[in-house]
Amino acid sequence: MGLAKERSHYGPLLGREEEIEIFDCCLEAYELLEEPYTVAFVGIPGSGKSHLLAELAVLDRAAKHRVTTVELTEDNVKQPLSGICLLVARALGLQDNETSSERQRTLQTIFQDTIEESSFCLLNDVFSVKFPVTDKVSKMCSSERASAFLLTCTQMLQKVLGGKFGIFFIDNAHFVDPLSWSIMWPMLQSVVVFMAMSLAPVKDRTEIIFQAAADATTSERITCVRLEGLKASAVVQKACQDLGVSSIPRELAR
Repeated sequence: MGLAKERSHYGPLLGREEEIEIFDCCLEAYELLEEPYTVAFVGIPGSGKSHLLAELAVLDRAAKHRVTTVELTEDNVKQPLSGICLLVARALGLQDNETSSERQRTLQTIFQDTIEESSFCLLNDVFSVKFPVTDKVSKMCSSERASAFLLTCTQMLQKVLGGKFGIFFIDNAHFVDPLSWSIMWPMLQSVVVFMAMSLAPVKDRTEIIFQAAADATTSERITCVRLEGLKASAVVQKACQDLGVSSIPRELAR
């Protein structure tokens, strides 16, 4: 489900120079301030959100940034914790075909000096592993478990990023399930990471982002960009590209 597909899947990106420039300015602010930053591209289906994010991921990999990509579908919103699972798994480099014991060894190896031994069992449901449930965790109420899980995920991302700049690309972020969002959103406000996401309008997640962008306490670290339709010249370029020709008749262009 990686988002940074080969460019041939989409073809060259056309008519999004302004959006790329906005992204670059936001990324520059993130690197300068060394604080979490979010840029959200909002548009209706077919407006080119996925294409834009895919191109940005390619460009930033070329610029040697650490890039983690996640592409969500409508099924994810129905699966509790699937969003946070995909995000953290991609950041860790866990593979879909790994066995439970392989994932367990990987998690233990990477985080043995970061996460308390008693907290590893908090990862069982999310990563389909089987760490022994400790007395400490078994005695927690639901809110305590949620807080402990948030802390554990935050520690994991901080460890993985290792103090380096990192970029998360989340395509179709409106499909993040509610439980994941309740953990992910505050977590990404505390970990120094740059998050670029695509969102459909009139969705709960989208409204949360818009509200945060308007809030004086968070507005300096959040930018929302509405994707408008392509300019006529870019549409003609796209038609030529799809047809494999250098030009098309003026009547067809109109």
